[in-house]
Amino acid sequence: MNQMLYGGLKPLANVGESGIVTKGAYIEAKKVKVDTSSLRAEVAGTARFGGGLVYSKPTYKLDVKLIHKKRKELKMTQTGIYKKMKLSTTTFYNAINGGRVQIHCVERFADLLGLTEEELIIKEDEK
Repeated sequence: MNQMLYGGLKPLANVGESGIVTKGAYIEAKKVKVDTSSLRAEVAGTARFGGGLVYSKPTYKLDVKLIHKKRKELKMTQTGIYKKMKLSTTTFYNAINGGRVQIHCVERFADLLGLTEEELIIKEDEK
């Protein structure tokens, strides 16, 4: 082990040694208190960030049984519909599993299946 690395440093020269001094000072991390109350109030008070009691856009539940019936009549697979819909995976599966979706999703299902939006939307009192 007569080889020298990086100038005058011998290989494994400092292994097991304590008290090794390095250049530069260690800076202790400081606890920082951030007041987020104004941001929380803004989020809770507006639908812009998904908070609040009112959705920014109305959502609708679709008649899942009608969708599946029409899909079978048209001899389309679920994957085939998904590819033609051009929706996100989450939105598509939310719609066909009875979740709430926005009007653009309702319109795309109606156009693809040859139905009207009114036929697809489940009215709140029909639940």
